[in-house]
Amino acid sequence: MRIVNPSFGLSATSAEKVALKPVNWATDAIALVSNSKPNARELLAGIRDKLGANRKIDNIDFLSKNSASQPAPADVIEKVAANYRGALLAIADRGSCSSWSFHDSIELEKRGITAYVIATETFKPLVLAQAKARKVEPRLIVVKHPIGGLNADELRERIEAATKGLTEATGK
Repeated sequence: MRIVNPSFGLSATSAEKVALKPVNWATDAIALVSNSKPNARELLAGIRDKLGANRKIDNIDFLSKNSASQPAPADVIEKVAANYRGALLAIADRGSCSSWSFHDSIELEKRGITAYVIATETFKPLVLAQAKARKVEPRLIVVKHPIGGLNADELRERIEAATKGLTEATGK
């Protein structure tokens, strides 16, 4: 596996802790951030629908960035920071998108937003290596690989696993 570090040449993030805004995953506004890869929006929509069984979902909103191979634009990061308490980013199922999804989660957490990244098991080691280099603990929800290229029936399993992972991670 080749690990790509999108911040190569920049100083590593310190282990400094940022105060996260308290988030109640059962009631608070949540941002679902798609990196525009195939099935990212569908995965997030499925998770939103599943969460609707236990909470109102009118304050769970979709946002997206244009490319999985770049950081989220500053306006997307700032919109999430200004309007939401938590974020779920999808998807990390290839090299650069895994690095950038994790990078985006760090940018959100710097602004006090608890951010989880949905990653496939194949690319979990890449995100963990990035986290180790930055001296942070990643908030990961891990599902089977792949996500892109699946049909609706195949994607349902990933939606179930991701929803269960989020529920277990947040206690809600």
